[in-house]
Amino acid sequence: MQIYSVRWAPTCRHTVVSTGFDGKILVWDIRQHDRGPSVTYATSEFKTMFPVEFLAPNQVVAGVDRALVVYDVRTHDVRSRDDLEYDADSVLVKDRVVVAAHRQTLSTFQYMDTVQ
Repeated sequence: MQIYSVRWAPTCRHTVVSTGFDGKILVWDIRQHDRGPSVTYATSEFKTMFPVEFLAPNQVVAGVDRALVVYDVRTHDVRSRDDLEYDADSVLVKDRVVVAAHRQTLSTFQYMDTVQ
């Protein structure tokens, strides 16, 4: 397991999300760290994952293979995918607006509430 980025959940002080060069998004309950991640996202599509942030309490946005991908932590579904020209080096989130830095460029995306 190769962890690249880790972030705290916005509303749950014992939950973190991580991404790695192995192409996985992992959601962890730090009270049960010896059991491994509570949720794992991994598909053959993913090659590398870079930054990750919580977009909402049950959604994470990650830089994945030249795209920003929004995942629903509860349903394990991909909720949205927006292509980038390059891999994201960092991702910032505030009020459902995402700024992705990639190759000396900033891209912004605004996500509507996709919780059903």
